[in-house]
Amino acid sequence: MKMLPNLTAAIVSAEPIKALVILGHPRPDSFCAAISGHAAGSLGGAGIIVQTLSISEIEFNQDVLFPSPRAQPLEPRLEQARQLIQWADHLVIVYPVWWGMMPARLKGFLDRVLLPGWAFREDRGSWRPLLMGRSAHLYLTMDTPGWVYRWIYRAPSERALGTATLGFCGVRPIRVTRFCRVKDSSDAQRQAWLEQVERECAAVPRWLTRHRRRRRLFAWLRIVRPQFYAMTALAYGVGAFGAAVQMGTALHFPALALGFLCMFLLELATVLTNELHDFETDRRNENAGPFNGGSRMLVEGRLSLHDARRATTAALMAAVVAGAALIAVAPPGASPALIAASLAIGAMLGLGYTAPPLKLAYRSLGELNVAFTHSFFMVLCGWMFQGGGIAAVFPWAVSVPMFLAVMAAIILAGFPDAEADRAVEKKTFVVRWGIGPAVLTAAAAVALAAASALVLRRFQPWFSAEPLSLALMLSHAGVLSWLLARLLRSRHSARIDLVLFAALSFILWFCVPLLLHLAGASRLP
Repeated sequence: MKMLPNLTAAIVSAEPIKALVILGHPRPDSFCAAISGHAAGSLGGAGIIVQTLSISEIEFNQDVLFPSPRAQPLEPRLEQARQLIQWADHLVIVYPVWWGMMPARLKGFLDRVLLPGWAFREDRGSWRPLLMGRSAHLYLTMDTPGWVYRWIYRAPSERALGTATLGFCGVRPIRVTRFCRVKDSSDAQRQAWLEQVERECAAVPRWLTRHRRRRRLFAWLRIVRPQFYAMTALAYGVGAFGAAVQMGTALHFPALALGFLCMFLLELATVLTNELHDFETDRRNENAGPFNGGSRMLVEGRLSLHDARRATTAALMAAVVAGAALIAVAPPGASPALIAASLAIGAMLGLGYTAPPLKLAYRSLGELNVAFTHSFFMVLCGWMFQGGGIAAVFPWAVSVPMFLAVMAAIILAGFPDAEADRAVEKKTFVVRWGIGPAVLTAAAAVALAAASALVLRRFQPWFSAEPLSLALMLSHAGVLSWLLARLLRSRHSARIDLVLFAALSFILWFCVPLLLHLAGASRLP
């Protein structure tokens, strides 16, 4: 095995790509060995730092002899191999397919090296990969015809190594090249295969560059958290379309579009600010999900704190520009002072959710803040940007059931985060009052949301809700109440994805039917 003179120096090397070529064939004079040599040479020629590792040259016990593989000491050469895997950005693994699988020696190597706590870890029943940020290319040789291996046997070897092993540990993307019917191949065919290896390895820098760009783009999409903007759009739309219907005017599209852009940018700045100021609790969180625990992009190092700060600043600057444009094109009845004040309040409440000096979420005011901004505030903005007066009954009344439904959902969203929040003294509702009071408060908010919608339909003629939608809303409230009763009995505070989904989807009953009715009744320009 070729080793670096100073592995530590290589680990901190400034070179962009480091590759480890692993030869998994137990015989050093095999065709796999030729593939390995050509791969290493081509990678080096492409400017990549290359190390090679031949499994046949390592003396180690292939068997795991302890109940936990971590309890079995690693032989020195295995420890060196693990350091090389840790060092590498890109893995090239070359091996023959025997009986549909990899050789026993390569399998034993993986059993001993990819240990829990190093390659992956278990967090309360869920598994987290620890080798993210690495890619791999598998070169397989076999005597089986390609179509038989792929379509009859269903590619068992690469599924085992690529998906169930490397993919499970976070290595991706993974490319696979198969060389089939090797035993019957001619010298010319083998030479053509080796040239293919050289071309593919020479293209690794371009391939990884494209992958890193896609990965970074996906990281930005993740940190933006698009699942959070639906409520913003719905509540804002209720206010805007409601203003047009109530005042008997045509919907003012420029104000509608620019106002929504302002709301989106403020929400974006809020989300990014939360990522920055909740970094410590997100880092400790072992129960992160789609609607709690942050995006994990900063925690996993896929984006930097500096990236998030710059994006937050850009979002706020864009909000200022969009706000100025909104004031310039607002309809005659809209007050520029009210528009400017509402945007300033929105920025203060949004950023102040986690950012100092307010840090509302750390002072047990975060749930009230989120419920208010995603109901009353958004509806009022949509209403005022269309020229409606702030003292009108409509925006305040329709916001009541939204507020209560959002309050229930945001209280429940704190359950999976409770342990991490408690460790950093973030006093969410569940941290301050405990599981029982939090569940009972959420259940009360659900019941009051349903009751307030019924009251509005009874006493306000403009609050139109079809009997079917009301019946479905009440059924949803019943199912959610049953789930909350189960949660109260279990006192479970880890992942509650089903309860959270039920609570978040419950909010839609107070937005979607009303918005559809208002949109149908509004007068277009």
